[in-house]
Amino acid sequence: SYDYEAENPGNNLYVTGLSTRVTKKELERHFASEGGM
Repeated sequence: SYDYEAENPGNNLYVTGLSTRVTKKELERHFASEGGM
């Protein structure tokens, strides 16, 4: 099986324009299907 995280551990995603009311928990829930934060 292909372990993408082991091969490419340095990926970052910069998200801008979010409301100051967005919580880390909400972001984790939204991006959960893409992997851990």
